[in-house]
Amino acid sequence: MNLPIREANPYFHWVLAKTYYDGAMTGIGLHAPQGVVKFFCVVGWDEQHWQGIFTVTKLRTAIGDRLIHELQKLEPRQLPFWCPGPQSSTPDVESAWNAIHRAAMQTTAWQLVEGHDLLVDSGETATVSATEGQAITDLVRSESLLVVTGSELLKDFLRQIRGM
Repeated sequence: MNLPIREANPYFHWVLAKTYYDGAMTGIGLHAPQGVVKFFCVVGWDEQHWQGIFTVTKLRTAIGDRLIHELQKLEPRQLPFWCPGPQSSTPDVESAWNAIHRAAMQTTAWQLVEGHDLLVDSGETATVSATEGQAITDLVRSESLLVVTGSELLKDFLRQIRGM
């Protein structure tokens, strides 16, 4: 069987993961098309926990640089994927992560991206309304994940949050 070869369309050039479960769950990354640092968090996934719905929002470059600076004091930076070890749980690193989280929570300007590994390929994307953005902010704040059923993961996720 010959499968069509798709060009890689990565969402991020590099990822710095705060949490990991069969892939990066939360963290920051350099958005490939725009060259800006963005916070990301998985807010939904399919029943097999393979395809995720990531919510992303732009950050000021300085806030990401602060985190990277603090982490590089503890271990060498890994590109394109960095998931720091347990030795990175220092007050300075936690303070930098908390600053990133606070900055992300001040927005309802979220974008959704469907995918498994945003370094390799990104699927569908969607910009959300202010009402949907508030529901997404609430999911990120509560660290909740929605299990999404249906064949159109992104559309089904949006239907689900509209009903919240």
